[in-house]
Order: sequence, then structure tokens, then C-alpha cells
Amino acid sequence: MTLTQTLLHVTNFKSPLLATLVPSISAAYAIQTACALPSIALQSEQFYDLSGSLTYLAVTALSLSLPALRARSATPLLPSILAAFRPGGVSPLNWRQVVLSGAVGLWAARCMPSPPQSLPFSGVTTDDRTQLVGTYLFARVRAQGSDSRFDEIKKSPLRFWGAFMMQATWVSLCVMPVVAVNAVPAAAFAGAGLQLTDVLGLGMFAGGLAFEVLADGQKSRWLREKRERKHDEEFMTGGLFGVW
Repeated sequence: MTLTQTLLHVTNFKSPLLATLVPSISAAYAIQTACALPSIALQSEQFYDLSGSLTYLAVTALSLSLPALRARSATPLLPSILAAFRPGGVSPLNWRQVVLSGAVGLWAARCMPSPPQSLPFSGVTTDDRTQLVGTYLFARVRAQGSDSRFDEIKKSPLRFWGAFMMQATWVSLCVMPVVAVNAVPAAAFAGAGLQLTDVLGLGMFAGGLAFEVLADGQKSRWLREKRERKHDEEFMTGGLFGVW
């Protein structure tokens, strides 16, 4: 029995929710522990935010793949995903589960196209757009060199480890709805075509993500201009931040 088969057997609870929830949440804490150990040794917070994004991606992918793995462990995940979109295709996944998981992955990776200069309130330069293509928080801490939140915490191994465990808890709580949806047997979605609620949900996601990407880019520019002493504002009041 391979390691994968062993883990699937150990977590094969009667409840579909527990069978997906337990390994997914366990993975979040395992990944954060693996990232915490070298960070504690180096007293560096450089990869803290990046590890959070990677944990989001890993937990979402795992919760999506578990039904396929349990249905037939020898079946690769990609054919199962493609089968979810084929009319009459037999798949342990439903297209809603695939789309929802993809949306979470998109948000976690910040893989959005660079916003054009013509967008209202954009104020995003070429340097800022470069950051938006990758993971924003990781790019920000790399640019600033450090994160003041960790100036004291990283000196204490226990407190620093606790920060990673808090991040594992935060990711677990935020991704819980996705894990719950991915735990639902695909047969439960049978006969449910595209609904108005699907369109509204995807529209809200697209609008929210665009808003966040623009705000992040504008804040990056504001911080850079403050370091260059182009302004002395204590709080950002322009762009999307100025709307409120």
C-alpha cells in the first residue's frame, strides 16, 4: 500500500464532509509547519505571506482532488476535471466545484492581468503592474525588505511558530466553504444547470478581485512615493481608498 493509499484509508470517514475536511485542514497545518521551521531558523519573515498563498492553493487543490482519488486512486485528476465539463461525462466532480476551486486559486495566486492605465483611479505604474502578476504580498515584503509586524515576534521561536499556526487556522477557516462544497458528492448536483445565482456569484467574485487588485497596486505606488518623499501623507486618501 502506497503512502497516498494509506492516507486515503486512514481518513476514509463515513461522512463525506469529514473525509474531505480532515485531510485538507491537516495539510494546512503541515504546510505551515514545514514553512515555519526554516523561517524560525533564519529569523526571516520573507516567505510568510507566500506560504499563506501556497497553503490556500494546496488545500483547495487537495479538497478538489480527494473525491477523484477516492473514486479510483489510479485515475489522474486532470481527466476527472475535464469530464466534469463534458455533457454526459462521468466524473466524481461537478463543474461548480471546479470553477469555485479555480476562483480561489486565482485569488490566492493573484494571477490577474495587469490593469490598463485607462481604468478609473488606476494610478498603477509599470512597476506596480509587475507586482500584480505575481503574489502581491510576497512582492511587497521583498520590496520593503522586512515586515514590521514580525520585528519582535521572529526573535522568539515559539511566538514565530504561533504566527504560522495562526495563519494555518486563518486559511482553514476562510477556505472551509470551498472544502464543504468540494465534499458534496457530484451526484447531488445532478440536473442543476447554470443558475442565476451562479452568474451573480461569479460576477461578485470578479468585481471583488478587480477591486482588490487595483487597491493593492495603488497602495504600492503610494508607499513607493512616500519612500521617495513625493508626499508626506500619513494615510492614503486617493484612488479607491479615497472613495470611502
